[in-house]
Amino acid sequence: MSFRDPRFNSESIAYTEFIRNGFPQPTDFTIEAIRKRTEALHEKVNEKLIGTFKGKEEEKKVKIYGNTGKISNKFFKK
Repeated sequence: MSFRDPRFNSESIAYTEFIRNGFPQPTDFTIEAIRKRTEALHEKVNEKLIGTFKGKEEEKKVKIYGNTGKISNKFFKK
C-alpha cells in the first residue's frame, strides 16, 4: 500500500490513488496514445491549479558541473 510508504508525500499518494481508482485504463498502447493519456492525467490532477500561476514562466539553460549537482551561479540574478 503506497500510503504507508514514508517516501510518498500527500501529492504522490493522491496521484497513485487517482491512477488506480479514478482514471480509465489505456486502450491503445501507441506512443501517441500514451502521451495523450499522460497529458489528460496531468490536466485532471492539476485542474484546480490551472490558470492560477501569476509569475513569469521562462526557460533557461544552466551549467551543471559533472555529476556533482552544483549549478553555476552566473545564470541567476543576484
